[in-house]
Amino acid sequence: MRPLQTLDRQSAIADQARGRSPSPEVVGGEDGTDPRQTAGAGGIDTFLSLLGPKGLRVQLAGLCDASDAKKWSTALGDHGFGKALDLGAMGKAGFFVCDKNLEDVLVTAVGTTQTLQIIDSQGEKVAFETFAKQPAQIGKPLHEQLCGYIHTRGRQIKYAPLLADALDLTKVPPPLEGVINAI
Repeated sequence: MRPLQTLDRQSAIADQARGRSPSPEVVGGEDGTDPRQTAGAGGIDTFLSLLGPKGLRVQLAGLCDASDAKKWSTALGDHGFGKALDLGAMGKAGFFVCDKNLEDVLVTAVGTTQTLQIIDSQGEKVAFETFAKQPAQIGKPLHEQLCGYIHTRGRQIKYAPLLADALDLTKVPPPLEGVINAI
């Protein structure tokens, strides 16, 4: 990662996988963008103050979970992106909100069968099956179980890039497509 003072190109902020971008292929990196970690939703203030309109004025784009949309809207307003931003205004500013969270967006796009294959390819089939048998998981749809499994124990760090790499790039989910188009 280059020092902040040398940032002179576009930067994407993704609040997923504990602040890691889903995948350089999906969010950028090789095409002049510079994906950055936010250390989770709370890190948005630091990045916006350093890189946004009141800082180094780097063109930014970002992605957050629905549960963090209000926090991001407030942070965007505090750092010069406009006031009282709704989802449409956030999108126009280059910041997009997953309907639920990135795990849900990716599992939906990739599908449960392929997600299970990815989990199996990582040697975690038995761990997932054990997770799915827990009382809190019994009766939930497979999709929800997969999202829950990926969202726990920091697994999103491992699985977000794997799921992003499995995406059909002609059918990229809207929040990811928004970030791609914004950068």
